[in-house]
Amino acid sequence: MCAFSNTSATRSPKTFSSNSGDRLALNVRAGSARARVHSRPLLIWSLVIATLVAAPAHRAVAQNDEPPDVLFIAIDDLNDWIGVLGGHPQAITPNIDALAARGMLFTNAHAPSALCNPSRTAIFTGLAPSSTGIYGNYPDWRTLESLEDIRTIPRYFRDRGYRTYGAGKLFHAQTYSADGFSGYNDLNAWDAFYPSLNRQLPEELRPLDRPANANP
Repeated sequence: MCAFSNTSATRSPKTFSSNSGDRLALNVRAGSARARVHSRPLLIWSLVIATLVAAPAHRAVAQNDEPPDVLFIAIDDLNDWIGVLGGHPQAITPNIDALAARGMLFTNAHAPSALCNPSRTAIFTGLAPSSTGIYGNYPDWRTLESLEDIRTIPRYFRDRGYRTYGAGKLFHAQTYSADGFSGYNDLNAWDAFYPSLNRQLPEELRPLDRPANANP
């Protein structure tokens, strides 16, 4: 989860919920307006990013004359298993359902990739895997010369005067090896990060020795 805050006043946040697996679900609160979008065509991820970054901010500025606070929530493999999307009968998610009821719910949104690294890299940089060349969980996007001048979403907000706070798995990270806890975080994008700027994931409660078949 990450938050972008303009600290000059207290405002209702714009809230986004996303996953890096099969679907991407966004929730946006724009004033007291409520809308539901049911679209059959594929929702291209770049349009999602444009909605996420540009449209809510411009609308809020026009109404309130001040930048809005923004909350971005990333969830691994969420799929459509939340109550409001009706994806699984055992999914009971009253808080997410209430969040969706306050804003705009996209019911036909899609992730840029079926894997973590290419999907998260695409969402945060605005570039599809076909542009970055990242189709798997390697390489680290920060090592690619073609992405040297790319500003990620949190960096974009920070460069425009927001205070940016992050926690947990936003860019690709994993707990299967010691170096995986750090992941591919954008070290220039944050004012504060939990558990630390150089480590996206906290300690995980699991057996010290993984099963012989290495799963999980």
